Amino acid sequence: MLAARSTIAGFLVSVVMWLFTGYVAYLRFFLSILVGVAVGEVMSRLARRRTSRTLETLAVASVVLGLVISDVFRWRDNLQLLWTGLRDDPSFALTFLIPAAIASYVAVIKLR
Repeated sequence: MLAARSTIAGFLVSVVMWLFTGYVAYLRFFLSILVGVAVGEVMSRLARRRTSRTLETLAVASVVLGLVISDVFRWRDNLQLLWTGLRDDPSFALTFLIPAAIASYVAVIKLR
């Protein structure tokens, strides 16, 4: 029950934070740290400061899924452009993979 509640809240916080960082895309790399802190803190508090490998895995899933959902939400008018841009963009690592990895790492560290 605690894991489900904290995962839902972590996912919602993740979507909101990624939407915010999407409007300042040139800072997304650095703001991903704040996303990880926010998700980790919310999940930790709602799980009553308990730690588990499952909770850490759910935090990573919340961060990544929140990033995907926020990008789809921002590009909802042209999803084909989003898919083509993600597939063909050489800076995909800088705009998606590295911020997701940083935010996931920070969220996991926050949960320990």
